[in-house]
Amino acid sequence: GLVDYSLGRLEYIYNKYLAGNGGKTFISLIPDKNYFFGKDYGYPAPDYNALAETVQNRLPNTTYIDIFDCLSLSDYYRTDTHWSQNRLGSVVSKLASQLGVSDLLSGQYTEHTLEGFKGVYYAQSALYPKPDDLVYLTNPILDACTVYDYENGKTYGIYNFDAFAGEDGYNFFLSGTRALLRIDNPNAASDRELIVFRDSFGSSLIPLLAEAYNTQDKKDFYEFIL
Repeated sequence: GLVDYSLGRLEYIYNKYLAGNGGKTFISLIPDKNYFFGKDYGYPAPDYNALAETVQNRLPNTTYIDIFDCLSLSDYYRTDTHWSQNRLGSVVSKLASQLGVSDLLSGQYTEHTLEGFKGVYYAQSALYPKPDDLVYLTNPILDACTVYDYENGKTYGIYNFDAFAGEDGYNFFLSGTRALLRIDNPNAASDRELIVFRDSFGSSLIPLLAEAYNTQDKKDFYEFIL
């Protein structure tokens, strides 16, 4: 199934490119709303414990970071599947602790909202619920970061305001689903680099870790991914 295929790809990448290079590898699973409906309200839900066990068995050299206890249903948008960026403080703290960068993150942000966020559930509902307010966080370090898109050779900011008005407003974060992005942080708190294999949830999470990491344009390194 899809889980086996995905884990197989991660095994391949680890064995071919990451094993033996001195870096550390981590993996975390992001619970969707089904997890909380099952845990809190007794609705049928996938067996997330079995999934986490499978991941750890298949990737024994990768540290598993459990973030399930850092979240609740209220951290997710009412009209969408995704979590809200301003609700990720506990998740970021847990990840930063495991990654060893807790002291490199200020945790200081200014909160902003964009009105009229109509998530995927909005279009599926015949009741026309009230849209959400999409929340995003800024600080001077994030404002100075740039994002290079290898697909089209263009450079953006962390947040893409044009994408918010598009078909999927959550593409506001890191311009949505892109094959390969590089975040450049001129004010990085360290020389460390972080490679993330992300889904759409990660698009709003990754900026909150960017403060701790520095990236330079290593052409040969990115060519092997492409």
